[in-house]
Amino acid sequence: MMAGPPAPSHLVTEALALGARPRLQISLRETSDPEGDLARARPLFRLLQSHPGKDAVVVTVHTADGRRRQVLFRCCVDKDLLSAIAAVMRRDKQGVRA
Repeated sequence: MMAGPPAPSHLVTEALALGARPRLQISLRETSDPEGDLARARPLFRLLQSHPGKDAVVVTVHTADGRRRQVLFRCCVDKDLLSAIAAVMRRDKQGVRA
């Protein structure tokens, strides 16, 4: 699943470590099916990229070996985006926290 967006910059990592609160947090879990993982993650990444804005959205990928990778998106988080994310996540049974 690591073929998705790049890891967050050092500044993003530091801000999160210092307690910065993103507007939205999304969790994805890596499985034993890397191609399936990518197929499930791509629609979410495209959706987030298609709603540019100033709100911080952090996607955390929990890898099969127990590590976490965080990716930051800058989006306009509104009801339409939240509904679209919920539909994608519901279909794939992933976790969203606003």
